Amino acid sequence: AVALEIKWRSKGRSYRVIHPRFVSLLGQRRRLDLALQCWALGWVQDVQDEELPDQYHWELRVPGWEHAFWLTPNKPKSERLGAFEALEHFVLISRNYARGRRSAQLDWSALQAALRDQWKDPAEGEGESPMQQAAREALADGGLVSRWREEAGYFIDEHDREAYRNPVYRDLADYAQDYFEGLL
Repeated sequence: AVALEIKWRSKGRSYRVIHPRFVSLLGQRRRLDLALQCWALGWVQDVQDEELPDQYHWELRVPGWEHAFWLTPNKPKSERLGAFEALEHFVLISRNYARGRRSAQLDWSALQAALRDQWKDPAEGEGESPMQQAAREALADGGLVSRWREEAGYFIDEHDREAYRNPVYRDLADYAQDYFEGLL
């Protein structure tokens, strides 16, 4: 976390303490990076349960996998979990919450193999790999990084200082921006 704070300061970002919930994800950095790749590729979605339409959960749909992997349990619409909570479940818990598969753990090796396919070089002269395209889209206006910045909820407090309604999303957006820029 300290190294990340130093890196961000060297890029001209103001000093701040990284949110403790985000620091916990940094302890599993490889998993965090794989999860960000899945998010950029559109494999992670907040979905309405088909059998219980008043319930929502986050799921991972990997091309070639037989079933979706539920990253979070079902919750009513009013108690829906946000993207950061889903990311915590993905990286730190890695348990399938789908009915009938609740004891299954995420197979990180299989996920890594599926992601490796997204790094394959495109055919001659066709440009970027699918992962590079996804990283570029994540960095674009309205992309994943800007949506997480929006979720951070920037405002000026009563003492004329910068503040954030959800500071953990600021850390997530900054980390994701650096990560995706590094993929290009």
